[in-house]
Amino acid sequence: MQNNSLTRADESNLLRRQHHHVSISKDEQEWKQRLANANRADQDFLMTTPDEQAMNLHLTTTAREIGVPESLREQIIEAILKDIYGYSILTELKLRPKVTTIWAYGDDRIEYAEGGKIKTYEYRFQSIEEVYRFIEKKLSGTTYKYARNIPEIDAILADGSRFHIMQGSAGISVRDADGRALTRRMPLLTIRQFVYPYRLDEMVKDKQLRTYLEWLPQLGEPFVIAGNQGAGKTTLLNAMTAFVPTRYHLITIEEAPEMQPLFKGVVVRLWNQGEINEFHFVSMIKNTRASLRMTGDVMTIGEIRDEDTTWEYLRITNIGLYLTATTLHADNVQDTIFRLMTLGIASKPHPPQKTVLDMIARGVSHVIYLRREGEYMGIQEVAELTGYEQDEIQLRTVFERDIVTGETYFHGLSERMKAKAIRAGMLIKGMID
Repeated sequence: MQNNSLTRADESNLLRRQHHHVSISKDEQEWKQRLANANRADQDFLMTTPDEQAMNLHLTTTAREIGVPESLREQIIEAILKDIYGYSILTELKLRPKVTTIWAYGDDRIEYAEGGKIKTYEYRFQSIEEVYRFIEKKLSGTTYKYARNIPEIDAILADGSRFHIMQGSAGISVRDADGRALTRRMPLLTIRQFVYPYRLDEMVKDKQLRTYLEWLPQLGEPFVIAGNQGAGKTTLLNAMTAFVPTRYHLITIEEAPEMQPLFKGVVVRLWNQGEINEFHFVSMIKNTRASLRMTGDVMTIGEIRDEDTTWEYLRITNIGLYLTATTLHADNVQDTIFRLMTLGIASKPHPPQKTVLDMIARGVSHVIYLRREGEYMGIQEVAELTGYEQDEIQLRTVFERDIVTGETYFHGLSERMKAKAIRAGMLIKGMID
């Protein structure tokens, strides 16, 4: 690996060696384009986010159907697979299991998040034109159409990664010789990868807190995991699914298939479908409603972001499923309740505040609040919802972390949780001492 003193010429030579490209003739290029177009037209297949082996088989079949000369098929298919599944200079970052997000700021720089830290990558794209070619190739194996005059594209790549593009009226600030901030227009790329499947014992070292978090899915206690950006909300939700009893089915609803649930039973996955047209578009709301027809026992929503999804989620928390869980951006436990309330009353039915608060109190038993501050990522507070009185949801803190000392304090089990754990045969000795 080269150090940061590499010049652009050095980087260019090195990357040409690392990502050697075999040139193809004009005839091969024409057949490649025809095969890529035919593949792109099969939107039902592309919606399955096929892996490379499935894509290879599909391309081989399609190549025969459209008459690609046999002598050219292997090289053309290999070139298309490289476009779809290759990541050019980002390949090494994509292979690192704990890299969660990659940002490419045109040809200026590349940054990435790994283990909760944001770092600058040693390489970068050599030109804006190379960035555009990279985007075009990555979208070639999806249903998303690309043009350089589209200001924003939010896509799901063939490997399931989330791919967001801002261009046109986007860029970064640069300084001129006099120190003035100028804007340099360039495409901005964000790639969000699958969440690394940490186990709960890797994330939570406090034994009592870890035991309590294991109990929630085991006892069917519906919960919301809240926190700021990059706090580990989805990672914790993944880890907690490992403790859902395997006699149940788990339905996971996401915008993109990026969760890595550790549940050992059947996981039914529903995610948004690309917007082909109004009739075929499938959203979080449609998937949430569809889950009711699938007789699932446990439902998790990857993240609540909008009003109508919130309303559907609250409705489902009150219909008797064994367990519901979701994640939400919020600043603390109280703010989590407030956000659920405001999103709920802003939904299309426009229910009264009292109705929404009552649904939250009945459908959510715990809020787990995570905080990311600098290098610290972890659970700041766990609160139990204990009732709804005088138009307010009642809360009790079960666990909290002292910001100064870093110590975690356990405030004991509520009588309700103690009785439920005893009935379920849980070992509670270590939780009542």
